[in-house]
Amino acid sequence: MFYRGDQNFANSEVRLVSNGLLLASMPSTFQYDATIDIQFTISLDGSVQGSVKGSGSVFFFNFPPRLMALVGSNIEISMDNSMASADNVAFSN
Repeated sequence: MFYRGDQNFANSEVRLVSNGLLLASMPSTFQYDATIDIQFTISLDGSVQGSVKGSGSVFFFNFPPRLMALVGSNIEISMDNSMASADNVAFSN
């Protein structure tokens, strides 16, 4: 999950969530703007690594291997803001 409270708070972070449980979080090195470009990989060992680009900055993140119980074959994209959109989404294996 890529979190930003709103433009008034410098609290952007990457959150690792599985089945509704917050497993870990990592504060971003910059405050997310209205548009971000994200790329991430979930490896078979449960590690997650990727990057967030926006506002002329890049934040690289890496969560170490962990046991993750992945229930089902679905992924969820959830956005709290009714004006938000997800463009150019691609999945590969």
